[in-house]
Amino acid sequence: MLIFGAAAMNTKADRVTVAVGVRATVRDVLVALREQHPGLRFALPNPDTGRLAVNQAFARGDHEVKAGDEVALITLLGGG
Repeated sequence: MLIFGAAAMNTKADRVTVAVGVRATVRDVLVALREQHPGLRFALPNPDTGRLAVNQAFARGDHEVKAGDEVALITLLGGG
């Protein structure tokens, strides 16, 4: 899974691995991400409101994530 911004700075990496079962949904991935990478919980206060992009398009919680999909965590960005 690709990560950006503060999430990448916090983990000192631009990607993390998340283990999920077959037929996992976006929500399953978000829950697994929180459980498997506690250092990213600040970016995912609630897995029901977290955002993922699957194959470079925003995906809803019930979207199935398949092996080989490009998955990216989309966090809030600040600036001005």
